[in-house]
Amino acid sequence: MKVCIFCGKSVKMTKEDAWPKWLVKLLRKNPKEKVPLREFHHNRPEVTRHTTDEVIRIGGFCTSCNSGWMSALEKQAQPILTPMILGNPETLSTKEQFIVASWLTKCAIVFMGQYPKEDNFFDSLDRLHFMRTVSPFDATNIWLARYAASDDLRGVTDHTTFLATAKGGGSLKYHVHTMAFGFLVLQIVSVKRLELMPRSLGVELKNVINLSWNDLTVRIWPPSLQPVHWPPQLSFDDGERDLRFFAKRFGPIKKR
Repeated sequence: MKVCIFCGKSVKMTKEDAWPKWLVKLLRKNPKEKVPLREFHHNRPEVTRHTTDEVIRIGGFCTSCNSGWMSALEKQAQPILTPMILGNPETLSTKEQFIVASWLTKCAIVFMGQYPKEDNFFDSLDRLHFMRTVSPFDATNIWLARYAASDDLRGVTDHTTFLATAKGGGSLKYHVHTMAFGFLVLQIVSVKRLELMPRSLGVELKNVINLSWNDLTVRIWPPSLQPVHWPPQLSFDDGERDLRFFAKRFGPIKKR
């Protein structure tokens, strides 16, 4: 029997749009244009889709979750994200940072829903916790950036899961999910300890690509008590600051 991946209830099931319809519509230059959207996953071929509306519909969501708290989160995030997607400078309050961070966490979980259990970073306890809190996980960092948009890269998502060794020993599992829509780039990095480890060891994010990240990104999670300003000083482009460097900046892909 199918159950909702968030609440675990076996009730009427629906599908969720991995790329929200309002977002795809926003990227169209005219009502009939098919928007190019690309998806990269570390152990699968690149997928490019052209669509005027629906791109990927992922099953496993009950009507209550999909039309309830998930829909409410989407409605909260849309007016915050829209100006930045169109390239307009914005100042995000602490509350707005929280909403965007929660929305991106939801997107990362939904995208992972199309893959088998053994290839999914988020387990049932993660998803239940997110449903109850609608908040990013503790061991998570989230950044915003700007892309000097080109027509052939209107929308992209890149998700990678890999292993690393923590400072002081112990194994960590990373999940890096990067999304770009129009001028806006978002990146979430979640980390799990794979065995019992002292919390004092901490979680250390090591950049393997030498770029001026402080000039290229604005961090919104862990939350700031102050407003943050977007865009950052520098933008990603198709040259020396290629957007792919951002997606892959935390190291090589390692399979278990």
